[in-house]
Amino acid sequence: MPGSKEIERRIESNAALRGIMNAMKAFAGLNLRKTSASLPSIREYERNLKAAFADMTRHFPQTRGAARNHGLRIIVLFGSDMGLCGLFNERLADFVGKAAGKDDAVFVVGKKLAEKLDLAGFKYSGPLGSATTVEGVGSALVESFSRVANEYMAENVTDLAFVYFGLSESNDAVGIVSEKILPLEADQEPGFERRKPLLYLPPELVIREIIGEYLYISFYRCFMESLRAENWFRFRSMDGALENLDERIKGLDSLYKFFRQEEITEELIEVIESHSLADSRASRPSGGSAASRGEKD
Repeated sequence: MPGSKEIERRIESNAALRGIMNAMKAFAGLNLRKTSASLPSIREYERNLKAAFADMTRHFPQTRGAARNHGLRIIVLFGSDMGLCGLFNERLADFVGKAAGKDDAVFVVGKKLAEKLDLAGFKYSGPLGSATTVEGVGSALVESFSRVANEYMAENVTDLAFVYFGLSESNDAVGIVSEKILPLEADQEPGFERRKPLLYLPPELVIREIIGEYLYISFYRCFMESLRAENWFRFRSMDGALENLDERIKGLDSLYKFFRQEEITEELIEVIESHSLADSRASRPSGGSAASRGEKD
C-alpha cells in the first residue's frame, strides 16, 4: 500500500497535468473565439461572390459553362491534425464511409482523420495539410486549394462538395454539413444588379476570376468552420477531463491526509513508548546499590 510520500508525489504529478490541461483548454477557447469573430465577414464575402456570379451569368449568358452530367464527384473532408477533441474525427470518418460513393474522389484534411480512415480501410487522396490555429489556415490552404482546384478542372469531374463539422451561432450544437460548392447554380443565387454591368474585361475572364475567388474563399471558410467546431470539441473535452482530474486530486488529498495521520499516530506511539521505556529504566533500582545495602546489613 502506498505511503504518504508516494501519494504526495501523485498529487504533484496530477497538479502539473492540470496545468497543462488548463493551458490546452484556454488555447481551444482562444481559437474558438477567433474563428467565431472572423466567420461572419467571410460568409458575407462569399455571398457577395455568389451574387456577382448570378449577375454575370444572367446578363452574359455566354459565360455559363457547359453542364457536366456524368463524371466523378470530389469530396473534401475536413478533420484535424491534433487529437484530444472527443469524437470529432471518428464521426467524420463514419459519415464519409456511408455517404461517399465508390466513384467519388475523397480528399482528407488532417492527419488524425486520415488515421481513422486508415484503420477503417477507407481509400482516399491525401491527407492534405491542416491548421491548428487561425493564423495557420492561410498556409495550409495554399497546397490544399491548388490540388483540389486542379482535380476539379479535369473534364470527368462534375461536382465538388465540402464535408465538415458546423457549429451553431450560439456555440451549443454541432452537426456534420455536406455542402455542394461547385458548380454554382446561377438561377438559385440572388443577384445585385438588374441592369447589365459595364465591363472593361471579357465576360469569360471575369466569370473565371469570380469562380476562382469563390472557390478559394469557400475553402477558407470551411477550414475556419471546421477549426471552430474542432476547438469546441476540444474545449468541452478538456473541461470534462479537468472535472475528473479535480475529483482525482481531491480523492488523493483525502487519502494523503488519512495516511499522514496514520503515520503521525505511529510516530507518536513510538515516541510515547520510548519515553515510557526510558522512565521505567530510570525508576528501576540498580544491582550495585542493592549489593552495597547487603554488606551494610
